[in-house]
Amino acid sequence: MKSLKIYLFLFLTILSSTTWSAIYWVGNSATCTGSNVYGTLNQALLVAALNGEASDEIRLTNTVAYTGNTNGNYTLTDWDTSGAGFLTLVGGYPDCFTSPNSRTLVGNSGTSSFTVNTNNEANSIIT
Repeated sequence: MKSLKIYLFLFLTILSSTTWSAIYWVGNSATCTGSNVYGTLNQALLVAALNGEASDEIRLTNTVAYTGNTNGNYTLTDWDTSGAGFLTLVGGYPDCFTSPNSRTLVGNSGTSSFTVNTNNEANSIIT
């Protein structure tokens, strides 16, 4: 019985120290509800940066227009394991909590972009 308690304690210690990635949705429809759904990409980016987990994924739905700060330009800074973690952006979702089936357009012209840079970290890792 004593060894069972020790194994249980070790298991719970390992489980609690593991970092978990989070999935955030960007959308504004009737199916886009919950604590991990945000109305804009900027809001989801902020929460993911503050999360500090090893890797986060932001799923972009087609219920939101991604115009960014200026015509779809987004600047992503310090996405590294020692900073904000790794970030994956995935588009093509028609709505929240559904499978992707199309493309998600960013910006309203051919000049939209994601700029990935570093400030306080050695690198930034965005997929």
